Amino acid sequence: MGIIVQKYGGTSVADTGRIASVAEHIVKTRHEGSDIVVVVSAMADTTDDLIELAKSIDPNPPEREYDMLLTAGERISMALLSMAIQRHGEHAVSFTGSQSGIITDDDHTRARIIEVRPTRIIETLNNGAIAIVAGFQGVSGKRDITTLGRGGSDTTAVALGVALGAEICEIYTDVEGIYSADPNRVPDVELLAEMTFEETLDLAYFGAKILHSRAVELARTAKLPIRITSSLTKGKGTMIVEKVTGMERPRFVGLSRRDDIYLCSAALPDAKAVARLFGALEEDRVRVGFPRARKEANLWVVSFWVQESDIERVERLDIGAEIAVDNKVCLLALVGQEIAQRADVIRELMEFLIEQDTEPLLIDATQVSVAVVIPDSCGDKLEEALHNKFIKGSPFEIH
Repeated sequence: MGIIVQKYGGTSVADTGRIASVAEHIVKTRHEGSDIVVVVSAMADTTDDLIELAKSIDPNPPEREYDMLLTAGERISMALLSMAIQRHGEHAVSFTGSQSGIITDDDHTRARIIEVRPTRIIETLNNGAIAIVAGFQGVSGKRDITTLGRGGSDTTAVALGVALGAEICEIYTDVEGIYSADPNRVPDVELLAEMTFEETLDLAYFGAKILHSRAVELARTAKLPIRITSSLTKGKGTMIVEKVTGMERPRFVGLSRRDDIYLCSAALPDAKAVARLFGALEEDRVRVGFPRARKEANLWVVSFWVQESDIERVERLDIGAEIAVDNKVCLLALVGQEIAQRADVIRELMEFLIEQDTEPLLIDATQVSVAVVIPDSCGDKLEEALHNKFIKGSPFEIH
């Protein structure tokens, strides 16, 4: 058999009892004949505790030292898990991100992986041992420790899976898989057996806390299957693949929500000013959603949204014009296959919003999703209503 990469989130390694259970599962998989590479997150709440500790010293800590501190959480998990596996008689070796050959750019707190050189991981597997890797971290070309941003352990796992030519990347968490909506907010959701990379990417990008969107992008490029499943219960979970099996699905399959976005707009004098604005956003590594620019009379009106963590970067931009910011908004996105190409989808969605006395501030569509930005006061009511109408109700039929 080939290589399997398994990633365990913070709740899966929350305490020594959970770590012992994870170790038993890993050893069982190893006895079935596969080579195993395991990526671990920090134990539950550890990263938050370290953040609080840092900010008690300095509300805006130096990013290099901040990264150095936060990576300690994953190093604790990897060492403890390696110890637990070795108690079962299996040889296991733990590695930091830098020891694993994860090379990143120099952008502290949100670094991107440039290259993976898994020499020591391969040597470990060739020696019949299990490799345990600290997620969320790497090393820059300047040999500084970097972090990949919250949720970055998912990206670590997939990047290693791609570099090693793994058969599958298994993500173990505290839920059974991907649901049609957030079960903490929406009743009667469905567990989805299969999702495409494109559907999962949009669900994650638009707020579903299922998988880091950068991890999905990597897996899609390499066509590496991912399984999302629970480390606490037995089940098949959700498979993320290039194409789902069976006939075309005539409906939306998932709904996601973001409450952490700011809606931004500006009136600019000419097209060059528009180019300067988006150039400045790119230079400052601000990821924008729904970027739009249209000419009205003698001005260019620009709008976009950014996530809350980027708003300070936006407010620091010097573009010679005021950027208006509205944080009283909510984004809801419906995801499915090929539906956004059909005009009747937008029509029926708009008609439904009108019935709900909600006028969207923005609406946009991708290949596999349609998303609306609405006043945040409408979010709770509309989230359940959209799920009932467009997922459980399945109004869109194939013609």
